[in-house]
Amino acid sequence: MANVKNKHKVTYDSSNGNQFVVHKKDGSTGIFKQSSHGLFYLNIGKEAVALVNMVEDKKSNYTVNAYKCATIARELQRTIGRPSTRDFINSIEANLLQNCPVTKQDILIAEDIFGPT
Repeated sequence: MANVKNKHKVTYDSSNGNQFVVHKKDGSTGIFKQSSHGLFYLNIGKEAVALVNMVEDKKSNYTVNAYKCATIARELQRTIGRPSTRDFINSIEANLLQNCPVTKQDILIAEDIFGPT
């Protein structure tokens, strides 16, 4: 939704189906409904398939320790004000955060698993 709102108007209706509505410039709309698992989805019909990368799928590509380090990196990134990934890496490489256990690799893995901040 963060990227969608940059191109289209997005409204949220919690009283009528708990859904997001994307209003396209041509007048059409896309309705993202909430699944029983809490995720929002767009029904795109029988002929198409939509794939969503889930954190669990990405997490399975890494060791337990790598995931733990990535989680620490993301938590630290939030704590220090959510700098961009590039700025966060530059801070780590310049040793601006003394005794910091986070490495560039941890930050890159966090970006892959959790997406951009």
